[in-house]
Amino acid sequence: MPDASLNDAVKANVDVFEGDEVTIVGEGEFIELTQQDKSVRTRLKIPITLRDGATKPIILNETTRKALIEGFGKNTVDWVGKTAAVSIVKQNVGGTMKDVTYLTPVIRKEA
Repeated sequence: MPDASLNDAVKANVDVFEGDEVTIVGEGEFIELTQQDKSVRTRLKIPITLRDGATKPIILNETTRKALIEGFGKNTVDWVGKTAAVSIVKQNVGGTMKDVTYLTPVIRKEA
C-alpha cells in the first residue's frame, strides 16, 4: 500500500517534465516512507512551484538531495527561492521500470 504522503507529491511526466525549471518555495520537512520490503526510509519533502504556477511537494531521492546541498548549501532554508532543473530518467525501482525525477541546481551568474 502506498504511503499516504505520496498521494499529493509531484509525479514525473504528469506534474513535471524533462527540462522544466521549478522554484523551491519552502524549507520542507523530513518524512518517513515505508518501502515494499517494510523497511523505513527518511526522505526530504519540499514544496516547489511548477511551470503552471501550482505548488506541490516533491519527495527528494538521495541523489537530488545531495545535488541541491552541493549547489545551495546544507541548510534547506537557503534553498527557498532557488531554481532547479528537472531531469526524468527511466529506472528500475523495486523490480519495475519507473520514471524517476531528479532536480539539479540552476546557478545563474550575476551580470
